[in-house]
Amino acid sequence: MRTLDLSAEDLEDNRLILSFLGVESGFYLYVNGAVVGYGEDSFSTSEFDVTDYVHEGENLVTVQVHRWTTGSFLENQDGLNYGGIHRDVLLTVQPEVAVYDYDVETTFADGDYSTSQLAVDVDVANTSGEAAARTVTAHLFDAAGEQVGEPVSAPVAVEPGRTGTAALRTTVEDPALWSAELPNLYTLVLELTDEDGATLQTFGKRVGFREFTMAHAGTSDSTSNMTINGQNIEFYGVNRGENDPAYGHHVPYENVVADVRNAKRLNMNAIRTSHFPPDPHLLDLADEYGLYVMDEVNVESHNGRDGIDNRPYAIDPSLTSRDFPGNDSRYTASMVQRMTSMVERDKGYPSVIIYSLGNEAGTGRTSTR
Repeated sequence: MRTLDLSAEDLEDNRLILSFLGVESGFYLYVNGAVVGYGEDSFSTSEFDVTDYVHEGENLVTVQVHRWTTGSFLENQDGLNYGGIHRDVLLTVQPEVAVYDYDVETTFADGDYSTSQLAVDVDVANTSGEAAARTVTAHLFDAAGEQVGEPVSAPVAVEPGRTGTAALRTTVEDPALWSAELPNLYTLVLELTDEDGATLQTFGKRVGFREFTMAHAGTSDSTSNMTINGQNIEFYGVNRGENDPAYGHHVPYENVVADVRNAKRLNMNAIRTSHFPPDPHLLDLADEYGLYVMDEVNVESHNGRDGIDNRPYAIDPSLTSRDFPGNDSRYTASMVQRMTSMVERDKGYPSVIIYSLGNEAGTGRTSTR
């Protein structure tokens, strides 16, 4: 239980969003004794709009955590099963018309890395009762803090209860490219303003200009050619879990920093986040220090597998142990939701170059969905 002390200014014409970055393995959220909602997936973010549950002054927030849930069948990784809040919990106070999401993409034309197209799509949600006109402006800064080019703006009109998208496009000449060897980063600042030009929100996001490709080599051993910015690369890395001898699945920030620094000292250039999406701190550090990341969805199902002899399911003889859950349609919705949550959370990190469908969870119709 925790208390939130809110002022009248916090509540006036604002929405309050409570975000849980990691709770194992499911939980109910209560605010002032009322049930707000339920979250399940130990390693992805759960967000709740608590505006209608809070008031000026002291508010009681209660979290009821369940160690075992229906989701436990999908997250049976090797290791200990804990229960509790193991990542940050954030309260965001934002205007009723606010940036809901944004997507950043850098592209290059035909292997020409002297020029990049920067595309930023910003979704603005209107939770007020009136139509709203807003403007989104993007500012780009280099590592020295110098502005790159001119700011780019786009208007967006949003009806009540709807979401509108501002599409921002610009060309960046001679960008300093991002790679594991040279992790050059820029800072993108997004600004939301009203009709009078008053600033309502600002966001800062680090951006890396890079292009990753993977092409099948056509050889009998199914090897693939991977490139970063047109140069062939190979991975030299490790699987990295999140288990601390003192804190369980909560890994203190200084220990995450130590992991990344040790990886670089050992001449590694890659990390697989086995076997779930990592604490976002890891991805920030991978961007900064230079590590390629295989981001793995929170799907692993050892308990559902009957060993290696491919025996049929007792409950469904048409399926075998190796089909669980990747070829079991009963798990499609949960697996798609987990994959979507990971990609939506991590889509803006230049270090993330591959998404993994999970570990030892079968293959088939559910996985290909």
